[in-house]
Amino acid sequence: MHTVDQALEAITLNVAPGPVETVPLCEALGRVLAEPIDSDIDSPPFDKALMDGFAVRAEDIADGTATLTVIDEVTAGQVASQAIQPGQAIQIMTGAPIPDGADAVVQVEDTSIENHEQQVRVAIDTRPVVPGRNMIHQGTSMRRGDTVMPAGRQLRPQELGLLAELGRQSLVVHRQVTVGVLATGDELVTIDCQPGAGQIRNSNEAMLAAQVRACGGLALELGIARD
Repeated sequence: MHTVDQALEAITLNVAPGPVETVPLCEALGRVLAEPIDSDIDSPPFDKALMDGFAVRAEDIADGTATLTVIDEVTAGQVASQAIQPGQAIQIMTGAPIPDGADAVVQVEDTSIENHEQQVRVAIDTRPVVPGRNMIHQGTSMRRGDTVMPAGRQLRPQELGLLAELGRQSLVVHRQVTVGVLATGDELVTIDCQPGAGQIRNSNEAMLAAQVRACGGLALELGIARD
């Protein structure tokens, strides 16, 4: 009788990566990459706001207080029409690109709007503002050319989301391995039977077949073999 470790070693020594195939992204869950994935983009692709608020120059609010002229508003998916100059701010929404000239975002909860004739101004009262506050820089998550997934990675939902971000409509993966599942025991009956004296239903076959599928394989259920 082999131990579990001996059985695993014997299997490992006698298997090799199988052939590959190309599958669409929507069918790749649980499959194993046959080639590494490199990024063709920076992520995020631009400096962007992490909160609703106002894009500012940090040096204008070095002590935490200021009143600035609001010159524009930018939402996610838009780009500001002008750059920020000293004494100015642009209202910004979460996910929007940071306007030129700005290097920080003050969250809306730390501001109040003041209307002055033809101008809209924002009063800011917060802790001292430093560059980079409430924003994320271009390429923080990944850079163009980075290898973001190695060959051999089994694909989970989070990997599929990243691959969609990279524009991968199809993937080269290893073909699924077929694993035979055979339950043994004179006491076993199929799950649709009522067990008699000394008998039990064959529950292990269903469990092991499910484990094979959870690992990305194809389960071939072979039924019951007698002792």
